[in-house]
Amino acid sequence: MLAHFARSLRSSVRDPTRGVRLLSSSNALSKEKLTTGFVGLDVVPNAREVLIGLYGSTLRELQDIPSTAQYRVNVEKITNYRLNVCNTIEDPHTIERTILQGQLEELIVQAKNELGLIPQMKEWAPWDVPSDHTVDYEVDQETYDTQMPPPPPPPPTEEPKK
Repeated sequence: MLAHFARSLRSSVRDPTRGVRLLSSSNALSKEKLTTGFVGLDVVPNAREVLIGLYGSTLRELQDIPSTAQYRVNVEKITNYRLNVCNTIEDPHTIERTILQGQLEELIVQAKNELGLIPQMKEWAPWDVPSDHTVDYEVDQETYDTQMPPPPPPPPTEEPKK
């Protein structure tokens, strides 16, 4: 049994960073992604195309949020960057190495999660803060009813020794 296992290991090499198995054959070398390496996260054969579609949907959904809202600004920057990478690079491994946020399947999960968050952000509208809204801040056990607490006092200076 152990000898059979050792022979099977010699006939294939696994790349642990991508879940790719290189199968050796007498005719050719086949490179096919068999697994993501994560339980419950299946391989998506057309992941690049799926991401392009999700990123386009994300940018369209953001149009209802004020352009000055920091949430929209941040999500647009990230999404436009990732969309540009996916549009200009075709190789999935190169896309993953360029974005540096995991495998394409993980990026798909992130994009779907962001699409699910956008309607909630629209409902919550954290960018709509009334102009008379104040927040109570506590600094050193003193409460201030202002937009921002006063700056802390400067540290005491020591007299130079002579």
